[in-house]
Amino acid sequence: MLTEMSPALAAELGVAMDSLFDSFRDDLMLLDKEEDLKQTWLYGVLPPSGEEYLKKHPRLLIDFFITLPTVALKVFCPGEVALGNRAEELLLTWVVQEAKAIRKTTEEKGDEDCDDLDAFLEDTMEDFDYEMLYTDPKKLDPEAVRQMGVGSLAPENWFLPFNKDRITNPLTWPEKIAFWHPNWKNFRYPQPGEN
Repeated sequence: MLTEMSPALAAELGVAMDSLFDSFRDDLMLLDKEEDLKQTWLYGVLPPSGEEYLKKHPRLLIDFFITLPTVALKVFCPGEVALGNRAEELLLTWVVQEAKAIRKTTEEKGDEDCDDLDAFLEDTMEDFDYEMLYTDPKKLDPEAVRQMGVGSLAPENWFLPFNKDRITNPLTWPEKIAFWHPNWKNFRYPQPGEN
């Protein structure tokens, strides 16, 4: 589990993940029609570099779709587990945004009533480097970004593990290492009775 949460918050995040799953499923229906990629839900939430990458590499849609269950596993299963790559950070951010949107429409609440969702995201993320993806690249000083120790922001690297100990979805790995990677040796399913 990424962080402790109340049962109500867990339920809201679950509903938001279901909603994202439905959005991805709808997007997949458009995958064979290149002109429709701009109409996808994913295109609307991606950072600018991701929008361009999606046009050239529609596989990005599939990779995000198959990574969503990995994020769900990390959110809801017991045990300490960290987000493994930039794509998982983006997905969790979109899940929280969706939970906020659902809460606002069902309970007619404002932004101030989403403090628990903001706190969950803040507790879960190790850093907020991914926010730079939404910043105009012309406004980013490459030297300052490098000195801050920010990992690659390039879309082609979003699914690569941050380091060798991170658990990520093997279906998104490059072909040369697919289905085998040392980071899975640390993963174990919780045993009955474990929290």
